[in-house]
Amino acid sequence: MTFWKITFCVFFLSACTLISIGQRPPAKYGKVEEKEITLTSYKGADAVILSDYGEYKFDATTGVVFFLFTHHMRIKILTEAGLRYATQQIPYYDLHSASYYPYNETYNLRAQTINVNEKGKVVESKVKVRSTEVAKPDENFNASVTIHFPDVKPGSIIEYEITIPTIETVNPAPWIVQYDIPSLWNELRIITPLEFDYAIKPYNIDYSNVSENKGITTSVKYPVRSVTISANQYQFIRKEVPALPYSGNSMDYNNSRMIVKFILDFASKKFLLPEMNEIIKATDPEYRYMDKSEKQIALVLSGYILYKRPDAAKIAKDLNKSEEFGVPLVLNMGLNDTIRKLTAIYNTDEEKVAAIYNFVREQAVWNNQYRIFVDAGVPRFVIKLAEKFSSGPVKMNTSLQKVINKQEGTNSEINSILINLLRASGFKANPVLVGTLSNCYIDTTFFNLQQFNHVIAAVEINGQQILLDAVKKGNGSIMTSDIMNEFGLMIELKNARWIPVAYPYPVLPVGFKMTGF
Repeated sequence: MTFWKITFCVFFLSACTLISIGQRPPAKYGKVEEKEITLTSYKGADAVILSDYGEYKFDATTGVVFFLFTHHMRIKILTEAGLRYATQQIPYYDLHSASYYPYNETYNLRAQTINVNEKGKVVESKVKVRSTEVAKPDENFNASVTIHFPDVKPGSIIEYEITIPTIETVNPAPWIVQYDIPSLWNELRIITPLEFDYAIKPYNIDYSNVSENKGITTSVKYPVRSVTISANQYQFIRKEVPALPYSGNSMDYNNSRMIVKFILDFASKKFLLPEMNEIIKATDPEYRYMDKSEKQIALVLSGYILYKRPDAAKIAKDLNKSEEFGVPLVLNMGLNDTIRKLTAIYNTDEEKVAAIYNFVREQAVWNNQYRIFVDAGVPRFVIKLAEKFSSGPVKMNTSLQKVINKQEGTNSEINSILINLLRASGFKANPVLVGTLSNCYIDTTFFNLQQFNHVIAAVEINGQQILLDAVKKGNGSIMTSDIMNEFGLMIELKNARWIPVAYPYPVLPVGFKMTGF
């Protein structure tokens, strides 16, 4: 699918000559206006967002510098049907679970329901801890908190303010502008030191009331002090945002809604706050896939990294050198004799590829996890050292061998085995990074590795790239049915390039026969 709905260009933030003190947020928690209280209807909606404000800025109130995200949402319930919004679920990255240091906070939350009693007095009902439910973080430390607001009825106002420390400085979650109910005010601010440049891109937005950056003076707060800095502030405002015309179960609900996406483009080492060595580890896309102990070590040893958003050639170079991506694709798996015997009975390349493909599909069952990396095996220098003193190839690709031993693996592990064996058989095969329906649309002009969540194989036969996915999903297809987007990023040995992956997929000729369905 092409991005015909994109209506804004990429804007690179730079420091302006104007230096000023930052403006106040559009709404203050707990301070409702008379017009908000007296509002009884709005364009037939069951509820309306009065104010939705998000702010990213550096903060050190815990003793360590983090990229702190603050989100303040205020909603007016208008009808009985609108009572469904009295329960709100907020996703967040659980930094406390992922980190070693005890002072790393998970989040701070305050929430309440605001009513007007019979005497016309504003009454606030605060959300108690027992009215919240916290979901345990998944393997990537993504969690959520569900808020059950008390005393909600038509005419009530509910609001919450949550602050979340995050190390996602490179690729924060997109800011959502449009929901399934209308919004009167939507605002985003990104406040960073002058030495941090972000590329900003709105999607599906025909206009904005404000979209600008300027220089401001702000402070970074520590437990017993604060540091004043010169900063960039990007500000986006959109008023009167219409409700999405799609249902929450529709794919278009997530991919055609108005959002603002931003990616770190450059970070200069000229700027360095005390204790800032904790913040930049997110520049490494492999970080999100580490287990807890690995993340703890990574945070301790990370240091401050000078960052520049990589181009396609740099991405290919880094991935091919990675022990979690490119290296397992070329290490010997000890299956050369098996594959040689398997393909010897066939004459054409199509038949040989089919034989290898079917062999891999029978070796491991998908564990329902989407990843683009695999677990690191034995370090490459150890393998080279062992081969130096061995009379033949050393079978040490333990990263992928254990998948075959367990007969279970992630999508990346299964397809990495396929690519490895295709290459060992003399075929030109490369990994292709793609996104699934559960992930997001991929923008070929504004991307980084965090956009991808799936790896498939591309093998060249008679000058044509044939796409293969050895992950078994029960549909008998050589490609998964949930791959979306028009293009995927093929990682070659020295470069990366976009290739078409949209249906109809490039497939093998009619004589190609699959087995095991």
